[in-house]
Amino acid sequence: MRRVFITGSSRGIGLGLVRHSLARGDRVFASCRSPEQAFKLNGLQQEHGERLTVLPMDVTDTAAIRGAATTVGGLAEGLDILYNNAGVGGGENALGQVDAEDLMNTFRVNSVGPLLVTQALLPLIRKGDRPVTVGITSRMGSIDDNGSGGYYAYRASKAALNMVNASLAVDLATAGIIAVVLHPGWVRTDMGGKLARISVDKSVKGMLKVVDGLDQDDSGRFLAWDGEEIPW
Repeated sequence: MRRVFITGSSRGIGLGLVRHSLARGDRVFASCRSPEQAFKLNGLQQEHGERLTVLPMDVTDTAAIRGAATTVGGLAEGLDILYNNAGVGGGENALGQVDAEDLMNTFRVNSVGPLLVTQALLPLIRKGDRPVTVGITSRMGSIDDNGSGGYYAYRASKAALNMVNASLAVDLATAGIIAVVLHPGWVRTDMGGKLARISVDKSVKGMLKVVDGLDQDDSGRFLAWDGEEIPW
């Protein structure tokens, strides 16, 4: 039974990761900012019992991150997969309209949060079975692929997340921990919108297949939900 930690799990891709991880028999730790309002997530907890633990955690709150790590450490001896999924869109941020606080908040959630969560859970990840850390990034964080500009906060924060992962891949190599970033595709969620090309289920199933097929040589890669290599 794989032990999986998922951030941003109350809706969208995060909730999809929880559903599909439970469906294949994993032990899941699911965090979100407001568990009392996460009705679908709580429904899964009632259905699956002890295989799902719902944790209150804002990825911008260091004390909450540490508290969640302590709770998980009391319930599991290790973690096999970490999905750093929590994220915000940051708005369009057209040139001339970029707000400093909005920019910094987007970085706190999309870039800093995943690093601090990984850092706090690292003692458990080190004890995992073929442990993998996954940063849910975006093709919009690719510098090479940026041909349309705009979206300064989102693009820059996801590019920063990609660099965080590149360093994790180097620093965790000797521990045998695989670190990758995955682009989930343009997914029909609250963030992706109704016109997005793929469903949550299709994206999540693809990402799980990619993660299952990873080996140590894949650490540090920037991949899409279907296994496509994305340029930096």
